[in-house]
Amino acid sequence: MASDVVDQLIQSISSLSTSYDAHKNSFIKNTQEKTPLHAAAAIDGVDTCRRLVAEGADINAKCQDFHATAMHYAALNEKHGLEVIEYFTNLKMRVDIEDKNGKEPILYAIRAKNFKIAEKLLKLWFPEGELSKNNLLHLCVKKNNLEMAKIVLNHDKHLMNKYGEDERSTIHIAAFYADLEMFKWLLSEGADVRALTKDKFEENVLHCSACNTSHGTELVQFLVSKLRFDVNAKDKLGYTPLHYAFWKNNIKTAEELLKLGAELTVKRITNDSNNLENLMHFCVKWNKMKSAKFLQEKNRNLVRDLRGDGETSLHIAAEHAGLGMCKWLVDECGLDPLALARNQKLSVLECAACNKSHGKEIIQYLVDKYSLDVNRKDEGGFTPLHQAFFNNNIVAAEELVRLGADLTVKREANNLLHESVIDNKVESVKYLIEKLPGLLVEPGPGGKTIVQLATENGDKAMMKLLTEKGCKF
Repeated sequence: MASDVVDQLIQSISSLSTSYDAHKNSFIKNTQEKTPLHAAAAIDGVDTCRRLVAEGADINAKCQDFHATAMHYAALNEKHGLEVIEYFTNLKMRVDIEDKNGKEPILYAIRAKNFKIAEKLLKLWFPEGELSKNNLLHLCVKKNNLEMAKIVLNHDKHLMNKYGEDERSTIHIAAFYADLEMFKWLLSEGADVRALTKDKFEENVLHCSACNTSHGTELVQFLVSKLRFDVNAKDKLGYTPLHYAFWKNNIKTAEELLKLGAELTVKRITNDSNNLENLMHFCVKWNKMKSAKFLQEKNRNLVRDLRGDGETSLHIAAEHAGLGMCKWLVDECGLDPLALARNQKLSVLECAACNKSHGKEIIQYLVDKYSLDVNRKDEGGFTPLHQAFFNNNIVAAEELVRLGADLTVKREANNLLHESVIDNKVESVKYLIEKLPGLLVEPGPGGKTIVQLATENGDKAMMKLLTEKGCKF
């Protein structure tokens, strides 16, 4: 909705309110494009609104011209808006409902400079969670509404350096969602362009801009070319702007980053100093198919690099991604589903057994199409079932059993139940006892009983489960 339309509405309501008290009943009955409830919501208090609703007024009705609701009109009511909005909220009216131009009531309140009402609407809209951390300026910047952002900042300059969702400041939110015009305006108003987010990543604005699917290209070009940001800068966890672009499947911005000198061969440390992963490993792990295909076009060697722990891209996909990613790596990239990881000779099937989201279909695919052995042991003596139960992945375990996996397998003196009790995997223990109750009485390492193993390794939930199954502590 154009701002001049709201201005006209504000002026109209202002002039009408002057004579409203003297002609209340006549005024409400003779509004034209608005309903009587709209008029009352804009000018009067909650008692009149309550009476109109009791008389049958449709609380969800929209005005004829630009489809604003009673909640939109209440946002313009400086004197009674807070109580009217509270009343409408109790009637389950939405505070995020849009008019025909996509504008919510909160933008009406900001335009009218009813900031207390706007803040009330913001709290009602986002009562909890990350978005509840945002202030009015964050909201306007995130919506890329420069006009509203200027009104808000002019009202309260202190909002500029406040941190909101995901521990991002206003300038980070602009980099993530807004355009270059908004970004430059914030800089002109004193935003700290070198600030880092306050989360575990400690991102700079270039990392955030790489996530911006609408305006990222122009933002990263400005930041690198004009403000001299390092195009390969790493956040605290070692992620570069390219990582952020690929996380969002933001190929256009990734292309721009490459033009600006971003390195495709960058590697980052994962869980230990020897386990380096490249960008393909990253994209595969997070199931970013669009980004993975883009990388493959740019550099066909990345997909064949081993991760630092010796796993192939297919091992990583089987553990973390979906069936589509696994098939693409085999069919289009030529990776071998029979390949073993360099460390411990881990099979792709063992990795799939860890995958809670997609493990079942990946296991079925690997066994049916490539005849992978469901009972194969790696160098540590672990089978795919061991991996499934270590991850409390019962769905994967059931699929392995259906395909012939042996529930009585042992690793040294331990059966699968011993292993699961030692690892304190309650869901796995419950499943195993239900399937093979005889496992309870088998002696474990050093002749220890299940009760002894649980006492040494289990928590209250494990003790409770085993007690219910007849064990005595």
